Amino acid sequence: MSDSDDDEEDYYQGKLVCPSCGESSLMRNVEEEEDTTTEDTLSAEQKLERFTHDTCMAMCLSCGAEVEPFDFPWVAKYNHYKVGVVRSVVVFKKRFQHLEIDVGQEELLKVVTNAKVKEEQRVVVACVGAVVPAGADIDEDESAIMVKKGSVQGKPSHGMLCDCPALGWVGSASIPAKISDIWPIGMIPPETKQRGGESKE
Repeated sequence: MSDSDDDEEDYYQGKLVCPSCGESSLMRNVEEEEDTTTEDTLSAEQKLERFTHDTCMAMCLSCGAEVEPFDFPWVAKYNHYKVGVVRSVVVFKKRFQHLEIDVGQEELLKVVTNAKVKEEQRVVVACVGAVVPAGADIDEDESAIMVKKGSVQGKPSHGMLCDCPALGWVGSASIPAKISDIWPIGMIPPETKQRGGESKE
């Protein structure tokens, strides 16, 4: 077996298991060979971003079953979570901020928070329909909540900013989790906090 075959088998880093046979040896189901000339120039975080947002189906090397990207566990975990950029901040009643956040949709998302954020700061938002904390079972975990449309102090709020615990990361609570510019607007965040990759403010 060649080194490239080993790379293919390890692409999912053991995080993906075949639902049909339970094996963890899967490869990307691509018909044409992709250009890998930049592989050695990518940082660890860039490789993780590419891996996390890969929309290619996976194929089990043991039984041939295919797994759709929306069934990948890291995608399911962050269903309705989006990376966004704060486009406007309006402070009201001294301790609240009414934010407009670009999460890759036609309209900016309105969120009220008492956390301190700045314009152009990159954040992670749990949008309507998201279960917080990420990956929790809403039926089994009493502390889990589903984000719904609402209002705070009379201002519309259609999501919530995520701190590290909300994302399942190690880190401070009540402080918006920082995420680097590598992570695209509108996409899901990484499963773990990234070191040294904070957004430039």
